[in-house]
Amino acid sequence: MATGDVKGSLRKLQASLRSIKYPRDVDYQGLSKGDPSCCLPIMSYTFTSFSTAVAEHLVELGIELTGKNDLSFMESVYKVLRDLFSYKPLLTKQQFLQSGFAERKISLICDIIGFVLEKHKQLTKGTKPVGQMRRRQLSRSDSKSVESSPPRETQRTPGPKLVKSRSLVERHSGHQTPAHVSFSSDDQLEDQDEDGRRRPQDLDLPRPVAQTECVLESRLRTVEAGLQECVSRLEQQLSMLDVRVQALEKDTAGKICVERSVWEELENRVLLLETGLTLTRAQDPMRTSVEMRQHPDETVKEPVSCPSVTHQTSPAHQLSSSSEENIKERLERIASMMKDTSSLLKNIEPTI
Repeated sequence: MATGDVKGSLRKLQASLRSIKYPRDVDYQGLSKGDPSCCLPIMSYTFTSFSTAVAEHLVELGIELTGKNDLSFMESVYKVLRDLFSYKPLLTKQQFLQSGFAERKISLICDIIGFVLEKHKQLTKGTKPVGQMRRRQLSRSDSKSVESSPPRETQRTPGPKLVKSRSLVERHSGHQTPAHVSFSSDDQLEDQDEDGRRRPQDLDLPRPVAQTECVLESRLRTVEAGLQECVSRLEQQLSMLDVRVQALEKDTAGKICVERSVWEELENRVLLLETGLTLTRAQDPMRTSVEMRQHPDETVKEPVSCPSVTHQTSPAHQLSSSSEENIKERLERIASMMKDTSSLLKNIEPTI
C-alpha cells in the first residue's frame, strides 16, 4: 500500500473519531503500521461505550463483547457485522490480529463507526426526535393562541379579560410575580397533556446506570455458568478416578508387585543355588568312589590285623556318616525350599 493512502485513511479515521467523541489517546504510528493493539480499543469503545442504545440492542440479541480475549472479541465483532449490518470485511480474523494491512484495518474501523452511528440514529428516533417535534408543535399552538386571543377578548369584554391575556404573556416570558393569576380550563388541560407526553419520553431515555447493571449481571451469569461447568467436569473426573482406583485394587488383591531388576536378581540367585546343589550332588558319589580306589588295602587289612582298632574307629565312622546324612538332609531341605520359592515367584506376574 502507498503511504499517501494510509495518511488519507488516518485523516478519515480522525474525523470519524471526532464524530463519536473518542476520549482516549490514539497511537497513529501504531495504526499506520497495522498494530492490532491500537485498533481493538477503538472498536471496543464504538460497540460498548459510545451508544447505550446500541449496547442494549446487542445485549438483547445475545451478543456479548466484554470480558473476552482478542480472538473471541473479533469473532463476535465479525458476527455482528455479518448478521446485523450484512457486511463482510476484506480481512480475516487472523489477518486482523496480525501486524500489517494498515489501510484495510483503518477502513474497517471507519466502516464500523459509520454503521454504529447509523444504528444509533435508528434506535434513538423513537425517543428524542418525537419529543422535540411534539414540543415544537405545542409551543407553536401556544404562541398562536396568545396572538389570536387578545383581540377577540378586547372586542367582547375589554375589562376583565385583559388581565388574563397579560397573565398568559407573563407566564410565557418567565417573569415570576407574586400576584394571583387565574388560568382557564383549556390552559390546565394543555399543561396536563404536555406533562403526560413528557413523562413517558423522559422514562424512555437511556440511563447509563441501568445499562451498567445489565452488563454486570450478564457478566456474572457467564462467570457462574463457567464455574458450574468447571465443577461438573471436576466431579466427573473424580468419579472416573475413583472407579479406576477400585478396579486396580480388585485386580492387585493378593498380588505382590516386584520391580524388574529385583525380579532378575532373584532369578539369578535361584539359578546359582540350583546349579550349586546339582554340582554338590554330582560330586558326592564321585568323591566316595575316588576314596575307595585310593585306599583299597587299608579297608581290607584293618579288620584282619587289629580288630581293636576297628572297634575304636567304628564310632568315628558312624559320626561321619551321620553328619553327612544330616548335611544331605539339610541340602535337600534347602533345595526343596528353593524350588518352592522359585515356583511361587514364577506364578507371580511381575508388574513394572
